[in-house]
Amino acid sequence: MTDAGSVRGPLGDKLVRVEVSDTEIAVGVEGPKGEVLARTGIPYPTAGYGGHEILLSAKERYLAMFLYSGQSEVGYELFYFRPHLQHISSFGYVFGEGSGPVFSSDERWLALAWATNPELCLLDEGVEHLPTGERLVDWVTLRVQELPDGSVTSCSVRVRLGPGFPVEGDEPFYPESLEIAGEEARFQTGWGEPVCAPLPLPRLLVIPGPRSR
Repeated sequence: MTDAGSVRGPLGDKLVRVEVSDTEIAVGVEGPKGEVLARTGIPYPTAGYGGHEILLSAKERYLAMFLYSGQSEVGYELFYFRPHLQHISSFGYVFGEGSGPVFSSDERWLALAWATNPELCLLDEGVEHLPTGERLVDWVTLRVQELPDGSVTSCSVRVRLGPGFPVEGDEPFYPESLEIAGEEARFQTGWGEPVCAPLPLPRLLVIPGPRSR
């Protein structure tokens, strides 16, 4: 089994270590002298492993491991962290790119947002032409899970683009600064548009897109 990196953060003198083999991804907690305090494993992802990020909730009740395949696929694994390390649930790989999940400060929610069309391409499926000459384009999926085993809701975020928006040439856009505040999930677009979605999530949000240059 090869060491795939470790994290020492709000745990103080403890260490979260993730190890990857051909059959599993193991998450362990080690003490200051390297002693194994807890360990659990999940099966190796069928779509492969490109890397991971570890996130702890504010009071360290939960641990999330963000996984990406390296082939534009993202997902996560959710664990209890205190009082015992225990795997709770999986969100298997889905197509898209983005940053890892976030916990709400009250540890009630876990959210993930990923771009399925970061370049706002107008040549693929998921484009709706409006009578005004504008187009609605699929861009981001937002997913919020109530912890520890409550409901899961997802929202498709579509972008309204003017007729002059270029098909090619723009930098890719990703959801930025995702957070859950009160009863809302919020993030920023790469072109400065704030996105606010009430909880539970609606199925669809439509937001203004960047203006063509």
